[in-house]
Amino acid sequence: LAIVLLVPLIVLGLYSFWTPEFYAVSHALTIQNYAAAFTQRLYLVLLVKSLAIGIVCAALITLIGFVVAYSISFRMRRGGTLLLAVIMSTLLCSYAVRVFAWSTILGPHGLINDILLDLHLVHAPVSWLLYDYFSVILVLVYVYVPFAVLPIYAGFQGIDRHLLEASRDLGATGFSTFRKIILPLGWPGIRTALLFAFILTASD
Repeated sequence: LAIVLLVPLIVLGLYSFWTPEFYAVSHALTIQNYAAAFTQRLYLVLLVKSLAIGIVCAALITLIGFVVAYSISFRMRRGGTLLLAVIMSTLLCSYAVRVFAWSTILGPHGLINDILLDLHLVHAPVSWLLYDYFSVILVLVYVYVPFAVLPIYAGFQGIDRHLLEASRDLGATGFSTFRKIILPLGWPGIRTALLFAFILTASD
């Protein structure tokens, strides 16, 4: 942990206090980097946008991950494992390739625009499909959903199924069982997924 995480973090911290030069970094210590980051409007706007996109993406990713993990764990008896394998297999594909694939769907000459033009619903390609926050959020959600499915699914696997049977035997409704057993016991996995999703998407 010290070599892989702590040392690079210390080096990164040092770089933040060093003086930037043209294609170089001077080891002269300064706090101007932090002053610029928290006083110049450009950086503040970018920071707020990054945090806002991170919050929106984290909420969507966690919600989708929860629905998928819940379905695999409690609803899908046969195809659940296969679906989980398919979702995880998307991580084998290059990040850049997955992002570029969406440009062939959302781009000015992509699949959606071609369909809209062929149906005469628009007179020119719709640019906001690719060059707007819509596509940023859509692609980030697509890329990072597996990172939410896995911890939530793992959390659900730790729930003793005898508790669910006992709940039904005692006359609890499905919603009551979900609210009083599944949700509280699965919360650690949900919380982990939310944290992962926010950190990954906000930094991206």
